Amino acid sequence: MADSGQTELAPAPTPRRGRVWRWLGGTFAALLLLLIGAGLLLDSGAGRRFLADQIATLSPDSGLKIRIGRIEGSIYGNAVLRDVRLSDPEGEFLRVAEARLDWQPFDFVFRNRLSIDSLVIPRATLARLPELRETDPDAPILPDFDILLDDLRVERLTLGRAISGETRVATVRGRADIRTGTADIDLDARLIDGGDRITLDLVASPDRGAFDIDADLVAPKGGVIVALAGLDSS
Repeated sequence: MADSGQTELAPAPTPRRGRVWRWLGGTFAALLLLLIGAGLLLDSGAGRRFLADQIATLSPDSGLKIRIGRIEGSIYGNAVLRDVRLSDPEGEFLRVAEARLDWQPFDFVFRNRLSIDSLVIPRATLARLPELRETDPDAPILPDFDILLDDLRVERLTLGRAISGETRVATVRGRADIRTGTADIDLDARLIDGGDRITLDLVASPDRGAFDIDADLVAPKGGVIVALAGLDSS
């Protein structure tokens, strides 16, 4: 049949239907503006202080506590964390003077993944090894969300006397990709003032008992690695 060239127009929406669509559109716009406003407020000085206070109130079963003295920059991209302190039930064990964080926080909301492009720590002090409380032995070892850490750098890590009997200084570099119960970790740690060194390439699924480890270890007598491992250094 030949085309008459005429197009049948859809019936115009009823006034009630038009009001419903306008109400939905207005509501969506209001919610969007509210979210943007809340985001801008959180990325203000007061918002960053509020976030640091909320982190300090976290109380996991392990007894780990995290306190942040001040957050600078933008919490949605490049942030600087000042005076970060980690404690266990026995007290403070790690202090970080400054941590430069470049991350993608919305990945956690939309992709269930903690995405960190870089975490740079110029100076930190590990006074002793943490003594955290034992948690449920049947609980998964790895978290139920993915973690992608592209670049970790600790430029100067001071190790306290409680670790190896004397104060030592180390540097650490690494990366981690943790997803679906499997951890792929590269780590290079070495003493600045000694011969201890460990280079580690680890792929592990601990809840399935699967481990693939490639390590290069240098542990001289009287060093930190020997002390941590509890080996006889005599």
